Amino acid sequence: MNEINKNMYSVNIFNFIDFRDYLEKVITVIRELNKAYTYRKLSALFGFKSPNFLLLLIQKKRNLSLESAEHICRTLKLNKAESEYFVLMVKSTLEKKLEAREIITKKMLRIQKGKQVDKLDPQLYELYEHWYYVILREVLMLPNIPHKPKFLAKFFEYNLTEAEIKRGLSQLEKLNLIEKKSGRYLVKSNQIKTGNYFSNTYLLLFHKKMMELAQGSLDKYAGNQRYLSSLTLPLNEKLHAKLRELIEEFKFNSLELSESESEQNQVFQMNIQLFPLTKVYHEEK
Repeated sequence: MNEINKNMYSVNIFNFIDFRDYLEKVITVIRELNKAYTYRKLSALFGFKSPNFLLLLIQKKRNLSLESAEHICRTLKLNKAESEYFVLMVKSTLEKKLEAREIITKKMLRIQKGKQVDKLDPQLYELYEHWYYVILREVLMLPNIPHKPKFLAKFFEYNLTEAEIKRGLSQLEKLNLIEKKSGRYLVKSNQIKTGNYFSNTYLLLFHKKMMELAQGSLDKYAGNQRYLSSLTLPLNEKLHAKLRELIEEFKFNSLELSESESEQNQVFQMNIQLFPLTKVYHEEK
């Protein structure tokens, strides 16, 4: 046994976002057809020196180098588009900078286009690709506000054009988040799902943009128009988890408070941030 015949497995790589999920599926299919392909033998075939590396890889306890990614492409006999897509999936796990991850995301989406893929819910990353789409959806819920693109562009505090508003309205309609009735837009209560690589990339970019706007609000607005506060406090793992629960409860209560009134006239952004400032201290024994 020195090679894998591509006819052994039929797994559409373009249905996957994480290369480890793809490999797990390929390996499962191969081993179901031929029990001789153990994880140890497959690890060697893929060029890994450690016999359990492949198992650790699909368990997401290890990562791949680009060199190993290219070797796997050759071993699995992937074609040009499949190989490019596989390498991009690997790059996405190695890249730390959000802007670079966004470029990788767009390349992956471009390759996916026109391929026969199972439906991947595009809602979140398309919604968050342009930060103002989210705010525009909330603005449309303000009672009696004119739903004219020219007015809405000027209603924003952040230099949006009429063309951008039109594009946002069109995209929100396409995503089935709003619908037009009698010259106005009805906001639907569709739940927005999160979770995959594309979603997380654009969601993180959205958070980054909101943090930039929060920073700018220090100079832009008077103290009675904004509220910015912070705490620096020591925690352990148990207290950290408890604080996250309290934050989630506060977010839920904030949504309930917003929905309890019907005379809202402005949209606000509330950012809640909790992140470590130090390493974890382990007492020496």
